[in-house]
Amino acid sequence: MATLLRQARFASTAVADRLLTEWGQLSQQAGWLAHDTGKHGLSQRYFTSGLHAAHTAGDRCVGTYLLVCMSSCAVHRGRLADGIDLGRAARDAVELANAAHEGARTTPAAVRALAASRFALAQAAVGNTRGFRAAADEARTLLDTPGALDSRPSYLTWFGPGALESQLAQGALTLAGVTSRESRRLLDGAEAVLGRTVTDPASTPRNAVFHAGWLARARVAAGDLDQAAAAGHTVLRRLPTVRSRRCALLLHRLEADLAALPPTHRPAAIRSLHDHLRATHAA
Repeated sequence: MATLLRQARFASTAVADRLLTEWGQLSQQAGWLAHDTGKHGLSQRYFTSGLHAAHTAGDRCVGTYLLVCMSSCAVHRGRLADGIDLGRAARDAVELANAAHEGARTTPAAVRALAASRFALAQAAVGNTRGFRAAADEARTLLDTPGALDSRPSYLTWFGPGALESQLAQGALTLAGVTSRESRRLLDGAEAVLGRTVTDPASTPRNAVFHAGWLARARVAAGDLDQAAAAGHTVLRRLPTVRSRRCALLLHRLEADLAALPPTHRPAAIRSLHDHLRATHAA
């Protein structure tokens, strides 16, 4: 399709715009998959190509979708990758989320809710509790708008109240890790939401592993080792069917967190989890 868009001539502007929009959607999927496998340069090239196509076609919905994905990728890279300036990654996430938030003003309510939710995540990454809460409330209000779900673009049918709350729970975990104020309440609230996703058989294994891994790390940091062990063993149950560089990096971080615990603070369940994680990474 890329060759077609570069070289072909179209008798109708509408046809060209439709193909450009389709390319933008494909670029989003390809960019996210590249990010999940750790190919961040390729991911950025796909996203940038999709943004250019969406801009040319005048499709603000697809452009917003690409920007929020780029913002999320910046947050994930900052939290997981070695050699990344966490502060810079968080600032990049805020800039991208802000661009999505501004660009989505004339889009359907669900698209604006998605942009607001990712703006909330970016605010959490820089430790802005007030900004996180304001954007989270905006996202919930928008998604509750009558007809919001019915007016979603076809590629956003996955984004509903459950997906929104899962995203905001991830933001709460992020915020709990960068600010000590209200960290316990944030952790408890996030676990109440993500715990359902982690244990739901209908959840994709990748999402279950990713959410459970972050829950385990957050609980270790808070000293809640029993809860950390429970989340960690959920990871191990769902892990065999997951092939994700992003999840693998997360589990390496979890293993390092457990290794850093003093020997006198490692209950049997934590020692078992640590041993299983080491065996998994050695395999």
